Amino acid sequence: MKNNLVSPLLIFFCLLLISPLGASESYYSKEFTLKNLEGEVVNFSSFKDAKASVLFFWTSWCPFCLKELKRLNEEFAEYEKQGIIILPINVGESSQRVQRLKQNYALGFPLYLDEQATVADLYDVLGVPMYILIDKDAQIRYRSTRFPQEELKQLINDVTKN
Repeated sequence: MKNNLVSPLLIFFCLLLISPLGASESYYSKEFTLKNLEGEVVNFSSFKDAKASVLFFWTSWCPFCLKELKRLNEEFAEYEKQGIIILPINVGESSQRVQRLKQNYALGFPLYLDEQATVADLYDVLGVPMYILIDKDAQIRYRSTRFPQEELKQLINDVTKN
């Protein structure tokens, strides 16, 4: 009888160690500070009242990133109305280059600069485009190269129910 109980407990504790619960540090957002193109310093914690935050890591030389920036430009105001913060974070490029791109594409939302890629490193971004969805409890709910459309809808529904 004792052997029957030990095996399930051992499996449970092993799963706990490798599950998100056992590695909670990596599943929660981390504080960071960035500047936008206007030179204003922004702390991630200043968006704590948002229903959700979407970090979008991108570069100007990435064709998929440019396509996503155009799409975000069309939808940004709607997300903002819903209480969703979109943070387009340029990785590793100068403010002059990003400013030219913003003007050429007529982007109407703030762009943030991660010139030394410190925030990208903090979030283990290995390539662009990269979306990271963070809920209002600072938990990372999604990481992918595609926009979290369905995941955002579900998150908003969950927040609305509570």
